[in-house]
Amino acid sequence: MIYIKAHGILITKESLETFDATTNDYLRQLDPHISRVSAKWGYQGIYIAVINISSLFSHGEDSAVLRKHFDIKFRREIEALTQPQDGPNDDKIGLITLPSEEDLTRQLDLLTQPTFAHALHITFSTFSLTLQRVEDKNVFPHIHCLLVFLTRVSSLNYDCVLKSVSLAWIPTFVKYISSLLLMTAFRRAFSKPGEPQTIQLVW
Repeated sequence: MIYIKAHGILITKESLETFDATTNDYLRQLDPHISRVSAKWGYQGIYIAVINISSLFSHGEDSAVLRKHFDIKFRREIEALTQPQDGPNDDKIGLITLPSEEDLTRQLDLLTQPTFAHALHITFSTFSLTLQRVEDKNVFPHIHCLLVFLTRVSSLNYDCVLKSVSLAWIPTFVKYISSLLLMTAFRRAFSKPGEPQTIQLVW
């Protein structure tokens, strides 16, 4: 499957120059595939979302820059919870030493990760395509996964957020939400008594 080939390139970091062409082939086949498999894409879309998001973390590599950003966020939260409060045992609490913001910016530049731009491409191109299928409830799980991920990313350093998401999907998302709300309102206005008035998700 061409989708597996695209992620294989990201994992092995070999033939990266062929990634864009491979991904574009995958994207051309994706919309017809979603239409063909219909309800099955409800769970297939979840798998694809998870794999795509995993690629932003270099598929679990310890050296993944985005992972380090989250590690530092969690360490800072722990540090805040372990700050001395002038209690009798506070001198036994070891504080976590973190690098300065300047050092972090230099050390954790997402653009230095060779596969990150490619991972952004496949993740948010897939996301944008699903957003164009307004009346297809089978893409809801995929969209939900990406929105949850974006919510978590938004809690990171501002510069990191700008570099770790592709903003090209935002106009498509606005159009998607507007169309979805309009469609729901239309169905509510013209539905017969006893008929469901909202879009029902099928998992």
